[in-house]
Amino acid sequence: MHIEKKHKIYSQLWNSLCYNDNMSKKIILIIIISLISIVLISCNDIVIPQSEPVQILNEQLLLDDNYDRFFNNVNHKKLIIKLTNKNANLLNQTMQEYYEQFGNYKSDTYIPVSIYYEYSFGMIEMQDVAFRTRGNLSRTRFLDEDGNLQLNHLKLKFNAQFTTLQRDGYLFGLEELDLKYNRNFDASYMNEFGALKLYDSLDVLSQKSSLVYVEVHIDNTINKIGVMTAFEPIDEWFIKRRFESKNNEIGDLYKSLWQQFGPANLTNSIEGSIGIKDADINYRPSYDLKTNKKTSNHEALNLLIDVLASNDIYYKKAFIETYVDLDQLARQFAVSLLLGNPDDIRSMANNYYLYFDIVLEKYYLFPYDLDHSLGQGWDGAPVFQNQLVDTELYHYGELFTFLSNQSKVNHPLFDTIFQLDQFKSLYEMYLQTLIDTTFTFSFFKNFIDQYQSLYQQDIASSMIQLQFGYRDLESFIDNKRISVLAQLNETT
Repeated sequence: MHIEKKHKIYSQLWNSLCYNDNMSKKIILIIIISLISIVLISCNDIVIPQSEPVQILNEQLLLDDNYDRFFNNVNHKKLIIKLTNKNANLLNQTMQEYYEQFGNYKSDTYIPVSIYYEYSFGMIEMQDVAFRTRGNLSRTRFLDEDGNLQLNHLKLKFNAQFTTLQRDGYLFGLEELDLKYNRNFDASYMNEFGALKLYDSLDVLSQKSSLVYVEVHIDNTINKIGVMTAFEPIDEWFIKRRFESKNNEIGDLYKSLWQQFGPANLTNSIEGSIGIKDADINYRPSYDLKTNKKTSNHEALNLLIDVLASNDIYYKKAFIETYVDLDQLARQFAVSLLLGNPDDIRSMANNYYLYFDIVLEKYYLFPYDLDHSLGQGWDGAPVFQNQLVDTELYHYGELFTFLSNQSKVNHPLFDTIFQLDQFKSLYEMYLQTLIDTTFTFSFFKNFIDQYQSLYQQDIASSMIQLQFGYRDLESFIDNKRISVLAQLNETT
């Protein structure tokens, strides 16, 4: 409600209090207090928070015990998100208006919700949490034509509020929490959670994740969404948990996606492909800066792109050997190959974060968005066949070349990295290590069995009524192991 309208209401009531002899002043005063409360509540319901996050004020939040309990403990987790019908309709209307303007539902408008998190250690409640939908091609309106909740990926933002309500830190020691529903109808629930567990088993720098049962309550309507995958966001806190800072500063972090400017393949960029996302005008750069937004001149990213554009292979190789963490990249590429993901940096030049560490002066890549993995989801046809089981170790099908309808789109980092004997040796070693240790059906079966016992009672009445199962995961893993081992044997 506008301030002018509230002022008019107050003025009318005060005039009644002062000049109406037919009503007790005490009664009118009570009415005034009640109406002011109603006005304030309705106002808080519709206020939109600032898009800029608040600064980190307390580094101790990085050590929140609930971070480990949430991501590292296999236990039953229930997350209830409560919102009013008014706010649900507001979010839905905003998304529809965004679609009418830009042709997609990717509005970043937040609404206030309350959350209740139940787990083996008790319950955590938090009021006035910013909430919205998320997703790229998957996102649709919040409500359907009949006002029913639709399945969407969700985001909770703990570092932005609508009021000045005081609370004890951020939930799980995070600024945000991302939630994804089982869009690919994967009975194993492993193609993202399991993929990240495989990265973690080889000490690849990657997100933490967990499975959690989620409900969304809109006034008195309870929507039992079902088992979703929760993710630690890759943001400033992700970096500070894993890297040293210099004078409490960190380097530039970019979310790298195929958006409006083509694939994020680290070639000479077209104007606008490096920047800061602005959802209000539907601006989504290929390299979306997430840190140092007010100070960065993109020097580290531009330098890497310029070097990779050089025709001097010796210069490129020397630069990569010096300024890229080859060990981490070899670990990441080894896991990526085994996952069979057609939508990552190797084939689509998509879905990764790029970070330049200002302490070690090294570039790092972090995997992201793994819902087409482990033989489930998009199969990358026609460039790939058989769910990428037989992908070559050193040459990856270039989907971005095919989708761009061009004869050849450069992938300079990938093309250069496998010309380094040191990198190839590391990569082959880590492929063998994974096959000898964690890239086995039993590794994933252990998680499937544990989570099935925890959530099987919740699933029957959920919107996602998909019981846990093994699908064809064992066959995919066995065939992938055979393919990789045969190729490794050919190189020795």
